[in-house]
Amino acid sequence: MVFEAYTEMCCVACGASHSPERISESIIAAWGILREKIDIVYNAVLLAEVGSVPEAVAALPHPLVVTAGRLVPWKHIDKIIDALVGVPGASLVVVGDGPLREALARHADDVLPGRVVFTGILSHEDTLAVMKSADVFVLNSSYEGLSHLLIEALMLGVPTVATRCGGNPEVITDEENGLIVPVGDTEAVAHALTRLLVMILCALVCRRMQ
Repeated sequence: MVFEAYTEMCCVACGASHSPERISESIIAAWGILREKIDIVYNAVLLAEVGSVPEAVAALPHPLVVTAGRLVPWKHIDKIIDALVGVPGASLVVVGDGPLREALARHADDVLPGRVVFTGILSHEDTLAVMKSADVFVLNSSYEGLSHLLIEALMLGVPTVATRCGGNPEVITDEENGLIVPVGDTEAVAHALTRLLVMILCALVCRRMQ
């Protein structure tokens, strides 16, 4: 417990530029253990059976962007909402709950009326169903460990946008299996979402023409 608390404090102190796993590696190396003798064993992710999409989500028009997590400041859900203003016609689903829910709902009503659904807490199975229904999954955090959500999004085959913080770049390789954007850059989030949605639309048109 002490070691975990210490590594978390180190992550916060360094601006979450590295995942807790990499911070732990650095701490162990500082004890005199050669880095080449240190192996990182990541948490396993078991992809559960996919559940059902709530009716309110199913009723939203596509393209559909989904994010999930606790509604707290470092998740920057408000900036995802702001980014969607620059993506014409796109809808947003926010899965999760937290102290910012009411404030985020008011903000969504102000800038994206009728285009955002807050589901509250869903079961893991239904969360996966909502993620699978998405055209793009986005994680806009300024602090992350090794995100199971990102791993699950990739396992579900959902195009993904994530910030360059914590363990995100260890899951998402920019331009290979997703897009990485700088922390705090709402314009970059909007550009990445638009880019992926245009690519998806073009692929759909090509398939229909074949």
